[in-house]
Formats: sequence, C-alpha cells, structure tokens
Amino acid sequence: MAASDMIFPLIFMPIIISNEATDSLKWNVRGMAGLILCKLAFFLQHISLAVSAQSILWIGVDRFMAVVFPLKIKMISSRFRVTAIASTWIVAIAISLKYLYTMKLMVFDSSEGKVCIEDFNMTLTLEVWSFVTIVITWIVPLTVTTVLYCAIGVTLLGRHKGVQRLQINRKNKWNHQAIKMSISVVIVFYVFASLPVAFSISAINGKWQSVFSNKTICLFYDLISVLIYFGVCLGSMTNPIICFTCVESYRRGLKETFICRKSADMKEKKKKRPENGKQEEIFIKSIRVIKRNENNP
Repeated sequence: MAASDMIFPLIFMPIIISNEATDSLKWNVRGMAGLILCKLAFFLQHISLAVSAQSILWIGVDRFMAVVFPLKIKMISSRFRVTAIASTWIVAIAISLKYLYTMKLMVFDSSEGKVCIEDFNMTLTLEVWSFVTIVITWIVPLTVTTVLYCAIGVTLLGRHKGVQRLQINRKNKWNHQAIKMSISVVIVFYVFASLPVAFSISAINGKWQSVFSNKTICLFYDLISVLIYFGVCLGSMTNPIICFTCVESYRRGLKETFICRKSADMKEKKKKRPENGKQEEIFIKSIRVIKRNENNP
C-alpha cells in the first residue's frame, strides 16, 4: 500500500504541475513517445489506486480476524500475506490494462492541441470492462470493509459488557489504535473516492456530456475538476499521515529507521578512518626505508 501510495503522486503531480504552469491541458510530448507516455502514465496511476483500495480491504480482513476470531489469527500466515499482497498487484494490473487501449492523444480544443484523454466511444466489451473495474476498484473494497468494521465494532461493544475497564485498556489498547487508524483510512477513502466514482460512472454511461452541459455545473467546472484530481491524489497522500498520527509503533519504526541509518553511516566512517591511518603509516614507513637506503649506499 505504501508503494502504491508513492507511485500515484510521483506520476500524477508532474502532469498537474505542467498543466497549471502552462494553463493548458496540452500534452507536451509529441509523436509515438507522447502516446506511449500518455498510456503508461494513466495505466500506472490506476494500478496505484487499485492496489490502495484492495490493501484497505486486506487490512480490514486482518483486523477482523484479530478482533472477532483472535484464536484463528494464525490462519493468516506469512505465506497468506505474501499471496494477498501479490494478488492485489496482479488484479490491479489486469483491470488497468484497459487504459493502454482507451487512453489516446485527441484534439479536445483546437487552440490547445492534443490532450491525453480517455476515448469514451467504447464498445460493449469495454463498457462492461469499465463497470467491472469500478466495482473491483471502489465498490467491493468499500462495501466489504464497511461490513467488516461494523462487525468489529459490534464485537468490541459485546466485550465491554463483560470485562472491566482496566482489563479492556490493557488488552485492547493496540486493537483500538489499529481500528481507529483503519477506520480513518476508510473514511478518507470514502470522501475522496465519491467524486471520481460518480464521474467514471457518468462517463461510461455516456452521460458526462449532458451533465457538464448543465449551466450550474459549468459554473463550478474548475472546482469540480480540482476536487476530482486532487481528491484522488490526497487520498493516497493522507494514508501515511494517518498512520503517523494514530499508531505509536509507526512513529517509533520511522524513528528507528532514521537512527539505524545514521548509526550505519557513523560505523562506515569509523571503518574508513583506521584504513586511512594504516595507509598513512605504511607511506611514512616506506619513506623512512628509502631514506635509510640513501644514507647507506
């Protein structure tokens, strides 16, 4: 999830910055290279979003097993986790292949030149594929995750009735932190995913032109565009911030990572110093030997 969250801003933000700097949607790379970059950029962006959505689902499954079925948590082995992580990337790549075909350089406005945009004149196969993509990427993860966290909440409320507060604070502190973080991630995902999902569905149905022909919506077109583009981007950027805020072990892990890196650099420097000292000593001894040989021909 962390890797996918990094991929999206790294690819998406340069495109947005270029559009804002030139005040145009024009795709600045021309020819076959421009077409390839256009397809790859949106292909990788969608992979990132799909992986993030599926990761939220798998995190919910992990929390569900830990809270509702704590004795069966061993069923989620290391092999299962590796398989789950691999499956998120495989599924994301499979459902994103559509963008390698539908993304094209088209003349959207004659004054701006060619724009990298998805061709919404789709065949029935592409329309079905697009609906399946939306269902797998957005609807299924959000629905299943919501059900899982509702079950977790009901389970925790049931435990509160039979256990003293002190015992709850001792035993369930870590679970509460993890659940708090996960629910925050899901809420953020809901907030930032709603507009892109609505736009995607209207685009596939062919209703996006009639929607944007509405005078009221046209007045707020720029605002809607910003909310769609930056909303998806912020959804990926806020996940590390939520983890840093809610989870103490996450903060401690980052701190230890930087400390370990710093200590490793210090050790390397200490290793280099004796080596340099030995070289200088050897050099000085060689000079002494040469001088003695010169004095005793």
